[in-house]
This record gives sequence, C-alpha cells and structure tokens, in this order.
Amino acid sequence: MIPRPGGELRSSDLAAVRGWVEGVVAALRTGNGKRDKDLRKSMEVDSFPTMRFDLADVLPTDEQLLSDSTAVMLRGRLTIHGVTHDVDIASQARRQIRLKDGKVLTDERVEKEIPVA
Repeated sequence: MIPRPGGELRSSDLAAVRGWVEGVVAALRTGNGKRDKDLRKSMEVDSFPTMRFDLADVLPTDEQLLSDSTAVMLRGRLTIHGVTHDVDIASQARRQIRLKDGKVLTDERVEKEIPVA
C-alpha cells in the first residue's frame, strides 16, 4: 500500500480541483521482504525512482453533492516506470466543517488509498 495520499481544497467546486501526488517507488512495502526486493528490482528504482499521478478532473459519480460525503472519480495521468497512462480512480470526497480563528469553514477533502498488487 501507498500511505494515504490525499488532496484538499477550500471550495465546493469539484470541477476546479487540480493537483498531483508523487511517491517514492523504493518506499513501497508489501509486507513480504523478498517480494519488496523483487519489486524494487523489476521497477528499476535507480532509473525510475518515483511514480506520479497528475489530477486533471474530479467527477462526481452520485447526486449527493450537498451531503457530507460523495463518491467521485479522480481522472488523470499515472506515470510508473517511465510509462504514462490515462486512468480513472474511484474515490470519496468528504465535506468537513472546521473552526479557524472563530470562523466556520466548509471544505472538501479527497482521499484514496491506492492498493499496489
């Protein structure tokens, strides 16, 4: 697993969200030392040390945009081992209310655990 990458915006306009997340390939852990060693070798971590997801769109996949949580599709480009593909990743956007300097703020937070099989 990759440790919980996420993103945050201070708007209810999901269409305005853009961003990226990058991870160190050598930091991936499967829980099996031999598998991890083989993974690092096959992924050629010295030549391709990072993987990256560039977010292009956040698309709601249900009609509950005003609820505290909504299913979304993260659409973007994933680059691993020097190869880039367009991908869609199912995720969840959660509305949170925070108190900051005595003010109430509402924002959306997009989180997704990305399994590596």
